Amino acid sequence: MTEADDIDLSEAPFGSALYAQALRLREATLRKPLGLTLSAEELADDAHRRHFCAVVNGGVVGSVSFKRLGAHTLQLKQMAVADGRQGEGIGSRLLSYAEAWARRHGYGMIILNARLGAEAFYKKHGYAIEGEPFDENTIPHIRMIKRTLGGKRMSLEVGDKAPSFNLPADGGGKISLKDLKGKKVVLYFYPKDDTSGCTAEACAFRDSLPDFSKVKAAVVGISRDSVESHDKFKMKFDLTFPLVSDEDGKVCEAYRTWVEKSMYGRKYMGIERSTFLIDEKGVIRGIWRKVKVPGHAEELLKAAEALS
Repeated sequence: MTEADDIDLSEAPFGSALYAQALRLREATLRKPLGLTLSAEELADDAHRRHFCAVVNGGVVGSVSFKRLGAHTLQLKQMAVADGRQGEGIGSRLLSYAEAWARRHGYGMIILNARLGAEAFYKKHGYAIEGEPFDENTIPHIRMIKRTLGGKRMSLEVGDKAPSFNLPADGGGKISLKDLKGKKVVLYFYPKDDTSGCTAEACAFRDSLPDFSKVKAAVVGISRDSVESHDKFKMKFDLTFPLVSDEDGKVCEAYRTWVEKSMYGRKYMGIERSTFLIDEKGVIRGIWRKVKVPGHAEELLKAAEALS
């Protein structure tokens, strides 16, 4: 029997004795080796996280926490295993325990920023790399992501209330779904500014905008591009409807448009081209996923007309 077979796994409520031990472990293993200390900002953020720990003989030998990013998304933070205890399976057991908690509570996605060199551990547990390496606290990291519900995420359906949002838009303003109440809304999600398919889609909506206005329907585009990128895209193609920026992906997740894709055998996460027709009361009246651009604007216009 290994040491890891004897561990107790539990939640460590913020402020509890277990939490205090986990905090000391984090500082000893994640901060002191870098010459850092736990910051006041990090400690304040702890109050808004769920903390889990592995205990052997009354002492915390592993810790991890979750930060809630949205209704269905968690960020895994501060995975630490005590010095001299790596290789005993403690991290794997603790991660599985925390993920089981996430599934029970309906969270369908976990993201994390893994230190380079640790990604093999997370890949073994089903996490996929997303994007390119970046520095965090001067240490190279890479973003990783996992769906915790076996890919069977809850779906939005026609008749559901449209998830609310309040996002920065081109031109320095903000747009919320609440502000558009009383109008029909064509909310379309697209992968990236100034790419061929997204440009064709945007220009089709631009050309049809006078007809959408006749049926009192607003068109809003949304991607994870920055506001600055949106400004350039709009200016280049004379787009006359708002583009909003969902840089942290929370709204994409709420509308279930942030999905696993595959290209040339490489899997990655990205926006699935999707459109939602929302009525004057904020209710979803039509959903189009895996959109094919040719003829799509015309199809949406007919659907919006049918709601009149």
